[in-house]
Formats: sequence, C-alpha cells, structure tokens
Amino acid sequence: MDALTSERPGLLLLDFDNVAFSRGRSKLFSGLHFSVYAGQVVWLQGHNGHGKTSVLKLAMRLAQPDAGVIRWGTAFDHGGAPTYIGHLNGQSVDLKVQESLTYSARMHGAVASADAVASALKRTSLYALRNRLVHSLSQGERRRLALTRLLLNQSALWVLDEPLDALDTASTAMVLDLIEEQIQNGGAVLMSSHIPFHATDLQVLDLAALHTP
Repeated sequence: MDALTSERPGLLLLDFDNVAFSRGRSKLFSGLHFSVYAGQVVWLQGHNGHGKTSVLKLAMRLAQPDAGVIRWGTAFDHGGAPTYIGHLNGQSVDLKVQESLTYSARMHGAVASADAVASALKRTSLYALRNRLVHSLSQGERRRLALTRLLLNQSALWVLDEPLDALDTASTAMVLDLIEEQIQNGGAVLMSSHIPFHATDLQVLDLAALHTP
C-alpha cells in the first residue's frame, strides 16, 4: 500500500482518499487510499466479491462512495474523461464491426474518422473482419473490438476491467503492448486482471486486506 501512496514524480491522474463502499447491506471495503500517476499501471487484485469492479466504477464516477473522496487529476480539467472498458463489451451486436466501433467511439467523445477506425482495426487484427456483424464474432474477437476503442480515445487514463479475458496468447501480447505504449507515452492504466502480467512501473493493490466479510 505504501508504494501507492508515496510521493512520486509525474502527473497525478486519479486519487482515492479514505474511500469506503458498500453493495446493498454488505460493506466491500473501507479506508481505501491510493493514487494513479502518469507512466504507471495499477493492478487491482482480490478474490471475486472483494470489490475490484466497484473500484473501477467509482474511478469512473459510475458509482458513489459511502465515505471518502475520489478526485480526477488536472489532465481532465478541460473536458474529457478516463476511458473505461468494462467486463461486458458494450457493443451493438447487430452492426458491422467498423460501424459498431465508430458508433461506440463517437458515443464516448472520441474522434472516429474512417481512417482512424481502419488504422485501429488493423492494429488489433480486426480489419479483415470489418464488414462482419458483431454477433458473428467469437468472444475473443469481441473483446479485441471493445479494446480497440482505446486507440481512438487517446485518454490519459485507461480504466480496464479484466481486459485479458477471452484472449489467446497473441491477442494478450498485443493488449499488453498497448498498455506499455500507453504508459511510455505518459498515460496510465488502472485495471483488474486474474491473469498475471508484467509492465513498466507496475504497482499492485490487493483489496483482500480491505475487504469486510
């Protein structure tokens, strides 16, 4: 926990200050304090039910804490927000791949020109499937399509819920390359994953110690 709260160089992008959160009548955690800085990956760990997805939703202001304060850094003062890719892919399954990506990106305020969409699909090896309907894709292909939006949003902070789920070895390597590029370019990532991985400046936050049975 100390590594996440100590002073570090770089731009502060997200700060949790003594946060508590409950689901229904069950308190998931309390006293949660950590920060995410530019150039850093924070990896949320903990068993199912310990609140990993809740932390990510709190970070995105999709839920409100019971106590404590959650702050976005100055990178978001003039519009924009962190980019969130949830555990569910959130795609329009009756659209073609390129149409679904374009629609999803624009709904989240990203620039989605035809050239940008084509370039992003090539990077995630989905360009050859651009005219396929989303519902015809495999689970791994749908997950890659959801993650392709990261290339269009260009946000300083990515908030990712199990981004490596349903991916094969090559696709996992591709996503980890994207994460490494994000932090090398001065961005940051807050993510959960049950699959071990490595990244430059990787900080681990285990929610088990804060979980309230």
